[in-house]
Amino acid sequence: MKQFTFAAVIAATTFLGGCKIAITVPEGGSITTDSGSYSCSESSSCVVDVSDTNFDETFNAIPAEGYEFTGWKKQHRGFCGGSQKPCALPTSGFVGNTALLNFLSSDEEFFLEPVFVPYDSDGVEALLQTNANIALAAYSDSVDTAKDLQSALSAFAANPSQARLDSAKRAWLVSREPYGQTEVYRFRLSPIDSSNYADEDGLEGDINAWPLGEALIDYVVAAAPDFGDDQVGVIENGIGINDGGEVDGTDTALNIIADTSITITKALISNTATAGDEHDVIAGYHAIEFMLWGQDLNDNAMVTNGSDREEAVKTNGAGNIATGGQRPLTDFTSDSLASRRLTYLQVVAEKLVEDLEFVRDGWVDGVEGNYRDQFTSFASTEEAIDRITEILVGMGTLSEGELAGERMQIAYSSNSQEDEHSCFSDNTHRDVVLNSRGVANSFYGVYAGYDSDLDGIDDETGRAVDGFGFDDYAQELGVESLQDIAAELDSRLSETAVNVNELDQSARNGMPFDVLIMDDNRNKANPIYKAIVSLNVQSSSIAALAEKLAVEVEVVDKDASECDTTSPDSGC
Repeated sequence: MKQFTFAAVIAATTFLGGCKIAITVPEGGSITTDSGSYSCSESSSCVVDVSDTNFDETFNAIPAEGYEFTGWKKQHRGFCGGSQKPCALPTSGFVGNTALLNFLSSDEEFFLEPVFVPYDSDGVEALLQTNANIALAAYSDSVDTAKDLQSALSAFAANPSQARLDSAKRAWLVSREPYGQTEVYRFRLSPIDSSNYADEDGLEGDINAWPLGEALIDYVVAAAPDFGDDQVGVIENGIGINDGGEVDGTDTALNIIADTSITITKALISNTATAGDEHDVIAGYHAIEFMLWGQDLNDNAMVTNGSDREEAVKTNGAGNIATGGQRPLTDFTSDSLASRRLTYLQVVAEKLVEDLEFVRDGWVDGVEGNYRDQFTSFASTEEAIDRITEILVGMGTLSEGELAGERMQIAYSSNSQEDEHSCFSDNTHRDVVLNSRGVANSFYGVYAGYDSDLDGIDDETGRAVDGFGFDDYAQELGVESLQDIAAELDSRLSETAVNVNELDQSARNGMPFDVLIMDDNRNKANPIYKAIVSLNVQSSSIAALAEKLAVEVEVVDKDASECDTTSPDSGC
């Protein structure tokens, strides 16, 4: 520790013993006392010896330019922890108190440390407003594309044909383009995960939950390794099939479509993700995906064995339109249950649009009390940091646990086709690209729009946002250490973009996600492997950014996945 050089301190330390105040000043400011007798400069450690009842000093934390003092650090034997006021430390009150006087003559050590945060109120306001603007734009585009999907399904139901089935599939693929970029708004009690900014009761489970319990919806082929009953089936259900018990797909009469006593309504569809393992999903994007494509079987309509997926039909006319499953048109025309399948598609689509509208409306500007109003409002530095925390938790947890772990490594390490995110349509590569882009959107404060013709280029730009991101915030504050962290994260986001774009190109060239995860294709050059690792590294930089901005919670939720994403080959 560096000793103060003031005469008063020299005298105290030279001739007297006493308790000590150990002061640590981090980057971003300094400490001085009202009397001017003591000071401690930026990035220094200092010691004050206190030995008599005449000590009466008030310590002031002085932030440097670009920083704000947010309070004294809470710590064991720490003075003034949690307070944002000057720290007054008089000893005159020790007179007559033997225990306290003993402290003055002891060598006990106490601590004082200010917290300085790179901070600018206007900059935070710009960050929050941009984040909200991107959310509103992406969810609004999600609503519009979901309505287009609903219209395509209605047209298909009115007059089923192969052309209209293909149009419905294409509409589904397009609807995923804006929605995939919204996943970064999860894990933070925003409208997708909460109805009231307090409880985890949001609609995500109805909109995008996965994996799907397809055996609960319609017929399946149940055969290991790709379609074991533990993968396509459910352990329990909330709609009463098999008395609410297990449905494994071996009895083709035990599902919503086959049981004609069940009326297909939105109320029925709302009984989704109610099982203990939440595999009984019957609503949302993936329920529609399953009904349009069916299982991703081999090209002879038989199950794959985990090593022959490259023999299955993967594309339909163009490399950018994945087809995956081969559900026949007759399921919607001549089959005895055709009308029920068409009804199911329309009901799920209607509910999907309504659910997305609810989520979107939570982001509308100028609505008193809605999520956006609360999220973009802050009355103190502490509240501002809480809002920043929300953004970074979404970015960090999506990057590492959810995307790298749950959506990629589980399937990659186990060669499990059923565990890929969009396993029916073979569109998982786009899920990965779009989820990772959502993280980048939040960092850079931009939203380019979405790809409406599935060529990999964002061409629907009517709601594009070019706002204020964390990179801009770092530059505005002019804090070199913050700029360094932002630059590092920028580099790691770029590396992730390279890897996921390689995955995207692989799928467009006929080798989609489920082929890349086959045993013979797994190696360190595999774009899935590289993307998992880069997402892990990226999450570390997000955590570093959070720490620099005084975020005290773990922005990379360790409980989001059991995968060790530093080692993509390891099981989860």
